[in-house]
Amino acid sequence: MKKDELFDLVSECATLEIFVAKAAKLVQNPIWIMDDAYQLVTCSKVPDAYVYLSFLQDTKLKRSFVNRLIERGLLNENGIQKPLRIFDTEYQRDVYVIDIFAKKKSIGKLTVAVENEISEEDVKLLADASSIYLRHQLTNHGSKREQAFTLLLQKDEESQSLGLQLLRETGYLVKGTYMLAYVDTTIANRITVLRSFLSEIQKSDVNLLGGIMNEQCYLLLASTRHIDLKQYPNIHVGYSMQFEKLHHLDGYARQAEYAASKAKGKEANFQNLIDSYLHSQLEKQLPLDTLVDLKIQKLIAYDRKYETKYYETLCMYVKSQYSKQKTAEGLYIHLNTVKYRLQQIEKLFDINFEKDEKLIRLAMLVHHV
Repeated sequence: MKKDELFDLVSECATLEIFVAKAAKLVQNPIWIMDDAYQLVTCSKVPDAYVYLSFLQDTKLKRSFVNRLIERGLLNENGIQKPLRIFDTEYQRDVYVIDIFAKKKSIGKLTVAVENEISEEDVKLLADASSIYLRHQLTNHGSKREQAFTLLLQKDEESQSLGLQLLRETGYLVKGTYMLAYVDTTIANRITVLRSFLSEIQKSDVNLLGGIMNEQCYLLLASTRHIDLKQYPNIHVGYSMQFEKLHHLDGYARQAEYAASKAKGKEANFQNLIDSYLHSQLEKQLPLDTLVDLKIQKLIAYDRKYETKYYETLCMYVKSQYSKQKTAEGLYIHLNTVKYRLQQIEKLFDINFEKDEKLIRLAMLVHHV
């Protein structure tokens, strides 16, 4: 790679994400960049760097990764000044590692997985060019509150505790009912769009915590009020359930991500998708039909054969807390029809509504009505 090629690349790339994507294609090797807290800043997709990044999703693997760097003496205060080529046992491949510097201080690390040969000089050029973007990014997006928010979103209690401590040091005193929002967009230059959104929305509320971690955008809302998306036509949002303490944010983050993935319009609430989520999680573990009690299986089969609506009535009856009147209202049918159906369910299938409630609710997760 010639310096002229690199100069042209920097000139035409507006963000670090675009630069890394194009640079990886140019050198035909996966590239990823982490900040000084070992959070992923960005990585190439073609060639795919994600296959080397499984350790980011697991605290133990992440610690193992850091320990390997320590064992090789790669975490000294001077940083890695020139590209270091090592064989990494986790990846089973040679990788180049080099620190990215700003004013002689390390602000991140660039790693290149050597799938195709690349020179040390080229790796050094990539690190120097990445510094241009990363310095700007950290200046604008590396506040102490964002660092605290990043730590709160980690799975381990140690990181969460440190995050709370950092947050208190910033003077963040907001209390109340929180929600976590996952924000995304389907348009090109995704990260640029999300950063712009964060910048705009945080200007409207100085206490709004937000950040982009591992290329995912999150917001902590200190109220139950949703984001007004009228002025953000390309944005969609998923909301977690409400909570009062800043613990287990990683779980609320997964709720918000799931809600966003199911958002048919601009937004979706996890609270309205709990059954769907539990259904999807159960489905990963074992065949769903094995969870349905035999009596209820027979009832569902009977409905299909004779076009009755006993199962629908049973589910509504349980949801209505055994109120026949509310069941009738919920199904828009006469009260006597409800009474007849419930009698038939007891008579034909030997179902005891209260004793079998857990079995019925489990069936409702598998077979939605």
